[in-house]
Amino acid sequence: MELRDIRSQMIIATKYTNIPERIRGVPLAKQKVNWVGHNIKSMKVNLDISLKRLRTDYIDIYYVHAWDLHTSVEEIMDGLHNMVVAGKILYLDISNAPVWFVVKVNDYARAHGKTPFAVYQAPYSILKRDIEREILPMWMALTLYFVLAAGHIRTTAEKEQRGAGGEQGRQGLFFGSWERPPEEVKVCDALEALATEMGVKSITSIAIAYVLHKAPYMFSIIGGRKVEHLLSNMEALDISLSKEQMEYLDSLQPFDKRYSLNVLVSCLCVETFVSIVNSGWLSCRAILKDILDR
Repeated sequence: MELRDIRSQMIIATKYTNIPERIRGVPLAKQKVNWVGHNIKSMKVNLDISLKRLRTDYIDIYYVHAWDLHTSVEEIMDGLHNMVVAGKILYLDISNAPVWFVVKVNDYARAHGKTPFAVYQAPYSILKRDIEREILPMWMALTLYFVLAAGHIRTTAEKEQRGAGGEQGRQGLFFGSWERPPEEVKVCDALEALATEMGVKSITSIAIAYVLHKAPYMFSIIGGRKVEHLLSNMEALDISLSKEQMEYLDSLQPFDKRYSLNVLVSCLCVETFVSIVNSGWLSCRAILKDILDR
């Protein structure tokens, strides 16, 4: 990037919460409290480390990674805003935080002239649609991981081929078992049938396209260990799914919107809302129903 002088063409993102290099066991200091959490000290130390390692003077998107459950709204948002004003950060992203907290911090930021979060990061795939309940309706940009469900989206033939070669997929705390339950196999079989019908080479391409079609600002975080993984991921950009195809994919397994969204959307007894129709609630309810019915 430096040699080619293309920094302005790059979008660089990084995050803070955990101690840098903690997984590799490289100690930054004997006392590590200043490198963890979302307090301003940790924010500054981690940002300075990232700027030095990435050899740049600003970060395009800076993530608050997994709220630490105790740093206050004011400390987080005031500190991040000061970094934005200093020109070290352009946009703010928050990952793995409760919806109520995101709404609270963004309300504080807007009410006090601070920089709000523009992006939310979460796991999302055709096999794991939790964010459709409350996160997707916030209409923030979304950076999405596990879009292929940590390797669970695969055909039966691919599963047998990998098994014959001794491959067991991604292992660890966040990935669960490599074996797929029957309901996941059902979805993958349907993806394979649709891929065949559309002339698409890989079901992973269909799965990524499904995610990209869900809302306007969906950005999949993709990864792979082989060139063919990258090529199949890129194929998703050329796939256009119809409304009927999206509805078919949505129907492959039950999805409970849960309280309170299921009450707001399914309640057709408008008497409850008569007193607030004139304030615009009826139109808001129609918009919400449209979003959740997609």
